[in-house]
Amino acid sequence: MAAQGTTILVSSHVMDEAERCDRLGLIRAGKLLSEGTVAELKRQAGVERLEDAFLKLSSVEEAP
Repeated sequence: MAAQGTTILVSSHVMDEAERCDRLGLIRAGKLLSEGTVAELKRQAGVERLEDAFLKLSSVEEAP
């Protein structure tokens, strides 16, 4: 369905699942931390793993 242009919304805290999506929105405590492709999010955070990107982007949001 996605290949035919249908948008499919997936909500998951499992990064292995999330990594299979075309685009991601990383959300924590109701706040959008960042959005983009898996590669864009990893590059933005400067890390190799999606889970590390989430953790790094989460800590940036918490900084005073």
